[in-house]
Amino acid sequence: MKENIIFVNKLNAIELLRTTTVNRGNQTDVYRFFSEDELLDYVMAKRAIYVPGKLINGDEVTGTILLSMSQQLEYEDAQNLKNAFEQYEQCIINDVVQSMKETLSDDFIDKKNILIQTYQSYQTYKRNNHLYDKFDVIRLLLSLSWATKFDEIIVFNEFPLTQTQHLLLSCVFNKVKVEYIENFIKTSPSNIVEVIQAYGAVNEIAATFNKIHDAHLPLGQCQIVLINNDYIYHIINKLNNLSLLTNKTPEVTFRQGYPLLLTKPGQMLLTIKKLALGLYGVDGYEYLFESAEFNRNLIKQDHNDKWWSYFKKYVGWLRLSFEEISEITANYQEVGMKEALENFYIDIKQGIPNFIKKYCLVSNNGLDSSAINTIENTFALLEKYHLSNAKIIDLLLKKKVNPTLSAPNALHITSLENAFESNRPYTFIVGLSSDYPGQATESSLIFDNEFAKIDASNYFTSENIVRRKEQLLKDFLRVSGNTYLTFPSYRLVDQKDVNPSTIISEINSQIKQFSFDDDKLSRLYKLINDYRQNCVIENRLPLVDKPSYDPSKLMNIKFSPSQIATYFFGNKLVFVLNVLFGLNINDESDPFDIISAQDKGNLLHAALENYQDGDDKDRVRKKTIALFRNFMKQKPSVLRQNVASIEADFIRGLDVLLGMSLGIEAECEKYYEGTINGLRFGGVADRIAKVGNKNVLIDYKTGGHSKHDVNEPETFIQGLIYAQLITSNNPKWKQIDEIWFIYPYEAENKRIAKMAFDEQAKIVLNKCVDEIKQLLLVGDLRALRSNELEEDETRFTDQYYFLFSLYGWLIKQGGSDDGVE
Repeated sequence: MKENIIFVNKLNAIELLRTTTVNRGNQTDVYRFFSEDELLDYVMAKRAIYVPGKLINGDEVTGTILLSMSQQLEYEDAQNLKNAFEQYEQCIINDVVQSMKETLSDDFIDKKNILIQTYQSYQTYKRNNHLYDKFDVIRLLLSLSWATKFDEIIVFNEFPLTQTQHLLLSCVFNKVKVEYIENFIKTSPSNIVEVIQAYGAVNEIAATFNKIHDAHLPLGQCQIVLINNDYIYHIINKLNNLSLLTNKTPEVTFRQGYPLLLTKPGQMLLTIKKLALGLYGVDGYEYLFESAEFNRNLIKQDHNDKWWSYFKKYVGWLRLSFEEISEITANYQEVGMKEALENFYIDIKQGIPNFIKKYCLVSNNGLDSSAINTIENTFALLEKYHLSNAKIIDLLLKKKVNPTLSAPNALHITSLENAFESNRPYTFIVGLSSDYPGQATESSLIFDNEFAKIDASNYFTSENIVRRKEQLLKDFLRVSGNTYLTFPSYRLVDQKDVNPSTIISEINSQIKQFSFDDDKLSRLYKLINDYRQNCVIENRLPLVDKPSYDPSKLMNIKFSPSQIATYFFGNKLVFVLNVLFGLNINDESDPFDIISAQDKGNLLHAALENYQDGDDKDRVRKKTIALFRNFMKQKPSVLRQNVASIEADFIRGLDVLLGMSLGIEAECEKYYEGTINGLRFGGVADRIAKVGNKNVLIDYKTGGHSKHDVNEPETFIQGLIYAQLITSNNPKWKQIDEIWFIYPYEAENKRIAKMAFDEQAKIVLNKCVDEIKQLLLVGDLRALRSNELEEDETRFTDQYYFLFSLYGWLIKQGGSDDGVE
């Protein structure tokens, strides 16, 4: 009997290959499929190789990185470093590729140095604590003398090896045989049954469920492949709809067999957050995460805002599932934090429903009774998954719990990267309407020697990352069977990446090539039409009623002045999508950003909090430098190498401010809230002071200068709102004469802009607030100041009319079950 060893690289296709009919030739042969970790274990066991110490992998590697950096990193940054370390290991093992200095452009040199030094700290910590990871095992195997190698190993052409894996396999095996999956597995050619046109996560998933119902497809024969993993949250919200497909609670699994609600330990907590958000309405998030009421049983009255901000940051729902108490408190000596955390853990162990009752309910009213019932029903539902409350707690506290097997009657949810795991006859690929194939991040570009290349200008480009995604989609479609795609006929933002419609048409000539004119107005017109057709999916599931939607809910939003500023001198479409349609459009922060504009602002505010004209400027400088250096101490040591130049740049902004007259009798960093023309506002004003014979509101701007003319009144909408809130609520400042925006890091001729807070300014303020109010209540802005727009923007005027009209149309139609999204 021959034992055939098969190595499956990157994609964990073990389940697919083990359960699919395989062209095995001699049926007496044994075929064994190995992932990378499994292959290392197999080789070491067969050759009786022992490595002293403890093997770490997955989250344990992330935790070790945190410990090696003395807890000076955020958990997410440690995750990014873990991924970068793996890519870096591919570059340095046995000098497989050129040195990093030769392969990186100058733009990445600093980040390269940071990575190398954090990597060295990680290696030192492992050695000192007798830990090892898979790359240590690979290095050991490469260093051994292989007089007798294993005979042969099979790899798949569809899963290309990294150079390190090439080296390892050639070291351990006499022959590396390349096979094609389509020849190895008996499959029919890919059959793309239909392209389902829908835009947005909610609509694509609703359309997918409708298709499953209409085609009478058993859930156990279906899988949903998510291009964008975030879509899983929307599937969670649609479980009630799924239950109507079979008139019973659906079985839904994700990847390794965990029930969908427990995709990973933090997923349950995220689900609880969404549950509370749904129960308490649009202010739910603010109530749960911004209000001290959330932890009223933990926070003592004498704890200050700093204590609360640290506690909120490190005891966030998702972070609870990743960090131990000792890790969270390592760098913070705030009184009472450790005790509060211990109480927090004790309360969790009492059970999630009790935990929610204690921390998340507003009062003992009818709403809370409804919430308690919903929570208890949710956990009763989990019991049907054979997950007792004790098992859920074990998951939340990182204890090992065996995953349930992928039930034969369960709908399976997976990601594109892991789509090869399961073998279902019907596949729905959902998410091609997102920014497919995704934005290539720097961490994925810097050290990925196999896919990332430098273009003629010595800059890294995303084309190769795009090709990688394209190839992944193509490879999967070749073996996926009956496949449905959700795909729109437009994209929201211009992208240089390859349009996925091209990819699809190459795979199957029957697919319709979607296209649109270059004119942005006609593009948005198609967007609106698609919303009209798909935003409120005709729900063909039985017994599903459209929920009513009350547009007055939007009047209860407490806007920050910066949100309104985004509308008037930022991107109006972003404002509408963020605030009205609930789409989260944010730039990802750079994990290696040492001091951001927001950090600069916070430090400057703290330094100037009690400063008055005439105070000792040297004392203020010393105080600021102390604040800055204390701030830098919280950064890993490798980020502090250029601290002198960073400090000099930071202090330059302080000197600019100290060189100006900032007034006397100043009040700083005070929170104001109130109502203007029926809209609620709230925010923290930077500084109010008497400058000469004027009362002046001062706003420090530590980021870049506005691209708009600073003399345009609407540029000052933030200041106008703050001024109105202050004069209405503070007897000391019944009158504000001027509003100043100061940009301390800008050139001298762009450093300050002033505006009188006179009757004309108040007219502008009322006009702006009325415009937002009209949008919220009516959804129709026919007179959108086209004469005030820049020449290149005048043709966008009608776009907003279309979008606002759409909003009104949605309200009249009753909205979707996710609000106006």
